[in-house]
Amino acid sequence: MSKIFITEFRDSVEESSGRELQVGNLSSGIEQFDDFTGNGSLTCAASTRFVRIYAEQKTHIKVGSAASADNMPVAANLPEYFGISPSSTIYFFVP
Repeated sequence: MSKIFITEFRDSVEESSGRELQVGNLSSGIEQFDDFTGNGSLTCAASTRFVRIYAEQKTHIKVGSAASADNMPVAANLPEYFGISPSSTIYFFVP
């Protein structure tokens, strides 16, 4: 069984000059996590623009339909960030 943590972000941070930085604004973050063995999924909020995914074990992900070992791998204990369409469902496969 593996825990998968997803932090959803609506906004990024801006410098005082107004330039957008490539980091999420934690005050706009929604956090979800679940324990998975095999397949699972989590649906993002309607306001989500990008996500941070952290998995305790190697995991495969896919948006829109069930994930398998043939889909994008996410390394264990190494967070990754992805842009995503609002209300998308992220599917996981934990081998």
